[in-house]
Amino acid sequence: MTGRDFYKIEVNKELSAERMRSLVFFYRPLIGNDAMALYLYFFLNGTTSGFKELNPLLQKLNISVDAFERDCRKLNEFMLLKTLRKENRYVFFVNEPLTRREFVEDDVLVRCFILNAGGDTYRAILSEVTEPEHYDDYENISSVLPANQLENWTDDNESYLKRPVTRRSYDFGTLFDINYFLKGMTTNLFPQRFRTESNLKEIARMADLYNVSNDKMRFYITKVCDLKGDTFDLKQLRYLCSNGNGEETEATDPYNVPNVQFLMKLQDGKKVTETDKYILNKLSSEYELSLPVINALLEYIMKRYDNTIVPSTVYSYANNLHRNDIKTAEEAIKWLNGSTDKSYKKQRKDIIATYDESSNPEFDEERYREIMNRRNRK
Repeated sequence: MTGRDFYKIEVNKELSAERMRSLVFFYRPLIGNDAMALYLYFFLNGTTSGFKELNPLLQKLNISVDAFERDCRKLNEFMLLKTLRKENRYVFFVNEPLTRREFVEDDVLVRCFILNAGGDTYRAILSEVTEPEHYDDYENISSVLPANQLENWTDDNESYLKRPVTRRSYDFGTLFDINYFLKGMTTNLFPQRFRTESNLKEIARMADLYNVSNDKMRFYITKVCDLKGDTFDLKQLRYLCSNGNGEETEATDPYNVPNVQFLMKLQDGKKVTETDKYILNKLSSEYELSLPVINALLEYIMKRYDNTIVPSTVYSYANNLHRNDIKTAEEAIKWLNGSTDKSYKKQRKDIIATYDESSNPEFDEERYREIMNRRNRK
């Protein structure tokens, strides 16, 4: 672990007063003050919205990477923390401490406690965790709230209690409606801890690329959520989406349809190859092109290059579309066709045409001359 690694915190429970007592009296002698401080920091800060670099956290806690790793190991040993790692990314799942009663029933934890804090300390704390006394033979003389307390309650009073239910809404600029999708997914099938903004954005992006319906995506989600292993497999989701049979989507805007569906129409209904699917995914994820812009680019390439998609050519155009921040199909078509519309050029005078050699390691002299001739004609 290094300070340049990234971390994310997932907290799914609240710390009750009873569990806090157990943490202080039973766990603290086992894990030490430093590890307990780290645990409380994780708990009080709650779930993070995404991955963050570790260095700023270490500065806030005023500890070294080695100390941080040591404290995490202590928390892992006593199941207060579950740590997952993928390359240089760490996810910390914060678990509740056992209650005091649960703790004393765990043979291993009790023996560890006695070894660290001593038997006398254990007995002293144990005396506070006894069975509650029973008062069955006592009479209940507690006062009850009189029923007439709300006699004067009116509709106007009731209006103060009517508060609109606010749910977080997402807008990823995708054809797939992620908000509608979430309404149909229970937390038992798709736990809240997996509903990070990055995961939801990827779900919407996959649906747009491969034309996945709401119902089909819900089915896929149940396949990639491993509740036992506490993991969400995005790689498997991409595989399921790319190998599924997309449904036809009707749209008033011919360019605002899933990319696979659009490409199939350009190919007279022929199945999209895995290579082409890879290209579509790269245009969306790496070049960050919107769905309509990708479709406009596909149409241009297919017409201009004899129904052939050459990766280096596509990436070269994609790099320019991304660099010039082109967001709509109309802008993309005008740019790709070298529009002479003066008003458009005035609005987009920052747009330039360059040949991106980085996407094609072998310099294509013919392609270079073609671009230079087109630029000179302008």
